[in-house]
Amino acid sequence: MISGKPSDERGVALLTALIVVMVLSAIGVAALETLQRGQRLSANATSLAQAQWYALGADSFVGILAEDLYTNPLAGIALAEGEIVQTLPLDQGYMDLRISDGSTCINLNSVVSGANDTYQRNETGAAQFTALLTALDISEVQARELTNSLVAWIDSTDSRGGVGGDDNPYLSQSPSYMTGREPLAEVSELRAIRGLTPDIYAEIRPFICAHPNVGPSKINLNALTVTDAPILAALFEGRISPATARRIIENRPATGWSDLGQFWSSRDVAAIGVPDSVIEQAELTPRYLDLTVHVTHLDAQAVMSSLLVFNGGTFRTAARRWSDDA
Repeated sequence: MISGKPSDERGVALLTALIVVMVLSAIGVAALETLQRGQRLSANATSLAQAQWYALGADSFVGILAEDLYTNPLAGIALAEGEIVQTLPLDQGYMDLRISDGSTCINLNSVVSGANDTYQRNETGAAQFTALLTALDISEVQARELTNSLVAWIDSTDSRGGVGGDDNPYLSQSPSYMTGREPLAEVSELRAIRGLTPDIYAEIRPFICAHPNVGPSKINLNALTVTDAPILAALFEGRISPATARRIIENRPATGWSDLGQFWSSRDVAAIGVPDSVIEQAELTPRYLDLTVHVTHLDAQAVMSSLLVFNGGTFRTAARRWSDDA
């Protein structure tokens, strides 16, 4: 028995050594995996950051492109045939640009006017939003209810009486929430407004926008297409039908209306009586441009959408989001 004891001890020592080697190997593998994961995350973060920088650079590029477009004699109709699409090659990737006229929509924030967190109903904007809804075959009653709900969501007064009266319909829901009491920053915020169904949202989405300014929408008449007829009908506060609006757009000169006098004196428009507030909304060149950028760089992708506004002879970025404008 004495002679076998060293052998048993050597066996235990060997087993212990094997266990230690196994533990160290496991720790080494785990450390290597962590290191590799960290390297991949770092590389992905670097690639994503580079993709975002490319997207931000597109803002400046499109701003210059837009200024050249604006000085073109045919600037008003340059985007009438649809958006401009460009694909630009990048080092280890590519960038897709989509540029469209942002002045061919009814601004949701047009239903109010004001500033400095004090907003009240704007009758012209409210009437035009109601007219847009009815032009899309939404009943007059429902259109007025939706318009009133939109005004109540944005304005800083309580149309229902009492403090927080406009919040009551939303506080009773689950989960409960309150009205924004400020202009909409995103079109998708409209989904939260009482009475707006998914079907109605899908119907009106191509014709609406959420520009940062309040008051009646500025519409580029030269960029309207026949599918935009409900927008022109809304501009006239429902005084014309979508069919008449479509005919007006179809009869537009090939190079666009050269001045507003030519538009207002045209055969289909001259007989329509409109207030001065509507006349002031009509424009013949783009005031806004919508830009959407998709960047692919290595394994990273970045999506950015921007709203560019023409101001002081140049286009500047008025809003930017790291997503599509849903």
